[in-house]
Amino acid sequence: MRAADDTPLQLAWFPTAFPDGPAFGDPEQTSWSNFCSIVSGFRREGPKDGPGFIGARFKLEDDGKQVRRLKANLTSRSVITMDLEANKQTGELPPWPDKLAALIESIGFAAVIWTSHNHCPPTNIRYRIVSPLSAEIDHDLPAVEIIAGDLGIADVLDRSKLGAASFFYLPSYSGDDTADLHLEIIVPGRAIDAAQLTKRAKALQEYREAEADKAAAEAHAKAAARREVLIAAGFDPDESLIEKIRPKLESLDQILRDHGYDRRGSGTSAKYRHPASQSGSYGANIKTYIGIERIYSHNGGDPLHATQLPGWCTVTAVDAFDVTAILDFGGDRKKALRELAERYGLSRRQERRAVARLIRKLIRSRASQETVEACAYAEGERLGLTRDDVNRVAVWMAARARLEAG
Repeated sequence: MRAADDTPLQLAWFPTAFPDGPAFGDPEQTSWSNFCSIVSGFRREGPKDGPGFIGARFKLEDDGKQVRRLKANLTSRSVITMDLEANKQTGELPPWPDKLAALIESIGFAAVIWTSHNHCPPTNIRYRIVSPLSAEIDHDLPAVEIIAGDLGIADVLDRSKLGAASFFYLPSYSGDDTADLHLEIIVPGRAIDAAQLTKRAKALQEYREAEADKAAAEAHAKAAARREVLIAAGFDPDESLIEKIRPKLESLDQILRDHGYDRRGSGTSAKYRHPASQSGSYGANIKTYIGIERIYSHNGGDPLHATQLPGWCTVTAVDAFDVTAILDFGGDRKKALRELAERYGLSRRQERRAVARLIRKLIRSRASQETVEACAYAEGERLGLTRDDVNRVAVWMAARARLEAG
């Protein structure tokens, strides 16, 4: 096993995480052993903000010397860097640094570990792991997640720092009273095999794309099933306000880009990234079924991710109307229907008539008052009417019945 000491690293150094203006830094080609000596020989005392690095290659600025900390300027990833912290949902804590160091050494790859500025055991365990790669890899691959899975630390991984453009502080501590809480550990070993990691990360990407296909197909199947139920019940699904609005909306690609999503690739291979994404990965795909586009996102911080979708959304791959309701109207479906209908000059006369027909049919079948109200409100919501709209239809029908009765 060849030690990683002479493995070349491409890094970018930055004086602060919060610059007053564009984040410019200095690129450097160094070695793994030199990087380890910097980390082990330096721990700054004072506030958290200070110098740090990014383990990636950026394209050079026009001066040919500096780089700018922008995701769009990334060209490759050169190291695997992970921040560990307590899981915000479960409270699970990371393993003690020396225990994880022993595991890494048993696996055989090199690493350097140092505790973070706010590390305060035993209740607040925070530290950073950096490992060299045998060669630079595609910066968009989910490589960090692969290594975290190998080490069994995926649940305590700071997922906001998965992206290759993520900034990491060099060692620091607040003052003398916390100095003894901190440590640095250098783990000897080889560089992580870039070819093998690339192969595994691409397989994960392909799996996620397959999940996107599956989610879009399931969403289409559910929509088709709902349509068949409505037709069998004697309703015309095309009377739905959503069906009238959807053709008037821009393509999903345009809607996403109008909301600041980055796009990588084009056509059916295009992938999208939410503008507030901290992981940096392009984790959203558009799939088309029977002429309807749907987007599926596996980025947890994306409002279009399954865990972020509003309660009324029963599928994980959402169409243009769903996306517009979520991104433009904060997930308020009724408000979206109301304002989009006004924007496109769509009359609600057809929708009111559909509710009136339903009420008349239920009354003739001698349905109970509770059943009539429940069905009328449900149909009104499906057609984009408010409860007040449905109430006005009911009042109008009652008045008409009194007139007919004479």
